[in-house]
Amino acid sequence: MKDKKIIILSIVGVLLLVSIVVATSYAYFTANVSGNKDTNNVVITNGVMALEYTDGDEINLANAIPGSSVSKTFTVKNTGNVATNYTIYFSELSNKFVDKTDLVYTLTSSDGGKSVAQTQVPSTNEAMVSNYAIEAGKTHTYILTIKFLNKDENQNDNMNVSFTTKIGINESVEYKEPGNADQIAELATKDTTNFVTDDKDNNIRYIGANPNNYVYFNCSDYSNQSDSTCEKWRIIGVFKNMTKEDGSKEDLVKIIRDDSLGNIA
Repeated sequence: MKDKKIIILSIVGVLLLVSIVVATSYAYFTANVSGNKDTNNVVITNGVMALEYTDGDEINLANAIPGSSVSKTFTVKNTGNVATNYTIYFSELSNKFVDKTDLVYTLTSSDGGKSVAQTQVPSTNEAMVSNYAIEAGKTHTYILTIKFLNKDENQNDNMNVSFTTKIGINESVEYKEPGNADQIAELATKDTTNFVTDDKDNNIRYIGANPNNYVYFNCSDYSNQSDSTCEKWRIIGVFKNMTKEDGSKEDLVKIIRDDSLGNIA
């Protein structure tokens, strides 16, 4: 009869080690869905994007008549050393047009930026380009043109009104659904009443009860996850600043499970 032993992941020779990188590693598990958290992009700024203008940052279409237009040339440069994404948006926009459909914009780029065909100018600050990729050290040059359309009809309501805006840019990131690593880390850290954090490295030892600190892997039937259809692993702690094989350091989640070691002489 086989003896059941708990395999502790850190024991060399009998280890079944799964080190899960907290918050950064999605590749170890199933594919994740990327997308926007809501209708707006989640935008962050970390100082790696540069926006330059040829003649100031404001666009002003004053006392306009049908057929009037104004253009602005600007560049977006990735000053960092890794590829990133950016969002270009209308900033401090003031649109006094009565019939909003009379005012349109186009955005053109000939060196890798994203062009936008003729589109109605919004009434509030909105993105022109969302989450567009740019390589490290690259520059994208843009021409933004705002035009008061001549519709060959009575447009007196919009005669001599004004439009002003500035152009803003931020590095942008897509909202990403939490992956398995994130979810495991959350399970391992959510119950503060069951922490033991008295070691010198401030590691978190989780001593919660099944099923709060357990996770399933390698299920034969993922629609019916249970002890009989999956491997059940127990989350035992979050270990701070652990050294990985490549020499980098990460916070890691450690897990263990019951398994058979076979007959022991």
